[in-house]
Formats: sequence, structure tokens, C-alpha cells
Amino acid sequence: MINLEFFEYDHYKFFVHPKVYKPAEDSFLLADHLKIKNNSEVLDMGTGCGFLAILASKNARKVVAVDINPYALFNTRINLILNEIDNVEVRFSNLFTNVGENFDVIIFNPPYLPLKSKDLYDKSWASENGKIIMDFLKEAVNHLNRDGVIYIILSSLSNVDPAIYGYKAELLTKRNFFFEKIYLLLLTRPHE
Repeated sequence: MINLEFFEYDHYKFFVHPKVYKPAEDSFLLADHLKIKNNSEVLDMGTGCGFLAILASKNARKVVAVDINPYALFNTRINLILNEIDNVEVRFSNLFTNVGENFDVIIFNPPYLPLKSKDLYDKSWASENGKIIMDFLKEAVNHLNRDGVIYIILSSLSNVDPAIYGYKAELLTKRNFFFEKIYLLLLTRPHE
């Protein structure tokens, strides 16, 4: 038998599969500051259990929820049914490999701890030398509408600066923990 964890946020209910990243302080920090305008098209990169995709679906016209972990895709589908959400499309994708369209909002709570991942679960929180974040930042601008925004969590341990990739960054909030600081940034593309 699979031991699913359960939690509630706002009026939504969520199950979390043991092989899927359980929303933690970083996820809730992002959720507490996420603002989705009505009729937006949203991409939730690395959706996990679908937590942020479901929150975004409240105002979005459409949400695309992607993950590399098949357990996460299954988990997201279960939570969509549980919460009676019908405007979220779930896709397998390694970053943007299966994403062709552009979005008004991209959400990413990336694997930011600078450690080597051993399996798919580890890939939800670990990225050696920030490679996943850097690959995301290189490609994300190609999937962002002209006035689109990116909500991204970064850590003081990940040592990645979005400005290197041309983004304008606004610090929305930060939290201090005993071994790191986490930052919620709002990124916009530079206007030509």
C-alpha cells in the first residue's frame, strides 16, 4: 500500500505520493505571493503534486503543468480530480522539451540545492552547480509573452543570477533558514 500524505491549502485538498516532492516552505512562500490575472495562460514547471498549478487555475484560462517525474504527473492528475479542476493540462517534459507555446506567467520552484541527484525524486530538490536553473533561464524567455512574468524561487546556495541571462528581477520576499536564504523573485524579460 502507498502511504500518501495529505494537506489542505486555501480551500483545496492535496495528496502527495512518497516519490513526489511535498510542498514545503519554498512552495508556500511562492503560493502566498502568486498573483495570476484573469484569463492568463500559465506554465507550472516541475509541477510535483500540482499544488501551484491548481492554485493558478483559479484565475487562469489555462495552466500547463509539466514534470519529468511520472509519479508527479500521476499525482497531479489525482489532485485535479479531487479538486474538480478542468483547466489544467498535464504533460511529461524535461524543462521545455515538450512545451512549444508561450505563457503570460511561468512558475518554477526549481531544484536549487547544489548537490548531485541520484534519482528522479532527488531531481525535485537537487541540481549540481545550479545547472537545471541555468538551463531553465536560458530557454524560458523563448516561452514568455512580451509582458509575461516568471515567479522563481532561488537559494543563497544555488549561486545563480538571472540578470546574467538578461532578466530584470524584483525581489518579492525572502526567508532566512539556519543554513540558507531563499528568495522569491519576479522576473521580466528586457524590453527591446
